[in-house]
Amino acid sequence: MDANLALKVIKPLHEVIAGHPFPNEPKLRAYYGLPMTESMLIQAERTLGVKLPTSYVEFLKVINGGFLWGDCFHFGDIELAFSCLHGIGYEQGIDAELGSGYMIEEWGYPSPAVWIGGDGHTAVMLDYRVPPQNGEVPVIWVDTEDDGQSIQIAASFGEFIRVINQQTG
Repeated sequence: MDANLALKVIKPLHEVIAGHPFPNEPKLRAYYGLPMTESMLIQAERTLGVKLPTSYVEFLKVINGGFLWGDCFHFGDIELAFSCLHGIGYEQGIDAELGSGYMIEEWGYPSPAVWIGGDGHTAVMLDYRVPPQNGEVPVIWVDTEDDGQSIQIAASFGEFIRVINQQTG
């Protein structure tokens, strides 16, 4: 993944704090992980029980989660509201105690999949219900208030980020 593309979709922490009505820096900082290491990746994949998609791993090498520049995105005719993508190896990470495993169990999301963002009622997920192709899995949107149906919104995480970038960059 192009490093510039990853940096164009995630808002730097100092920008989030400066624009936040309650700039509680420790709480906001919790959504940004430390730079990803190989040991963090190995541990996260062990915890999640999957090999993370190549494009997602490349994204995490550049920026390990954080708030997006926008909070509403269009994927075809579908308008989706979410504001954060989670990384690995930190309190708000997908591999944390209240990360993907917890969100799937708590909200009844499809499985096998990995939750990477959303507020509970809705989720952005990496879909492992079909075998990975060339190291990639589709990205789906799940809305629990719409009978929990999932909709594929991108063929890969890389495509997902390109769509977001077109709407924020």
